[in-house]
Amino acid sequence: MKILGSIVLFLAIIVISGVGFIYFSEGATAFSTKLTEIQDNYVTEKEVNSIVIKSSSTDIEILPHSHSNISVEFEGTVSEKLKDAFELKISEKNGNLQVEVERKKQSSFTVFAINKGTLLTIRVPEKAFEDINVESTSGDIHLSDLSATNIALKATSGDIIGKNLIGEKALKFETTSGDIHSARNKATDMLFNATSGDVSLDMGDITYTLDFEGTSGEGNVKVSQFQYKEKSKNRISGATGEGELSLKVRTTSGDFSLK
Repeated sequence: MKILGSIVLFLAIIVISGVGFIYFSEGATAFSTKLTEIQDNYVTEKEVNSIVIKSSSTDIEILPHSHSNISVEFEGTVSEKLKDAFELKISEKNGNLQVEVERKKQSSFTVFAINKGTLLTIRVPEKAFEDINVESTSGDIHLSDLSATNIALKATSGDIIGKNLIGEKALKFETTSGDIHSARNKATDMLFNATSGDVSLDMGDITYTLDFEGTSGEGNVKVSQFQYKEKSKNRISGATGEGELSLKVRTTSGDFSLK
């Protein structure tokens, strides 16, 4: 009993000492839960052919607008301690636009740090780009009504949602831990790869060939005119009509559905 009491006392001393150290080194703000708005904007009138977006911890959306410029907006609600934790970096060179949201490493102690959500929104002209590449470490990716020769979207921990996208050559969606939702997208070659997450496709009236393989999970095709070449729980191949487009779907741990 004495030993247990000594252990409890020892742990209490450690906790109190830690709290005291943080308080005297950082002040009362280290424990503050006060929220603040963050916002950063950028607009370019230059001709842009390719777009590269990278982010470590924010949601990303790219949308068309009726203007000739490209606008970038980063916004969110975070605790006071995190108001300087994000940096919007933008570079333009030879028709290439690179946008990055960097999460800075903080040397100070941050207790009760709150991030209610940050969003990076890029609005682009209604034109065909050469390449659109988007990569997020922790956050969702949303794209709609865009056109490019190649479109590549990659999320480590987050969902990918793409609607009405046109890729002249290739369209690639890849997630490590997250779902993929694709609706009425077009590209000669389309690849969907989910390590831990579901893949759902809505192809509308477009004809296509399908090559699906899943390690752990089921495939389900809800298209009446689909002609099966091969059909099993983890393997489906076949086509609709003349098979204008090529769909390749790979899942490791997750289900696949096509309608």
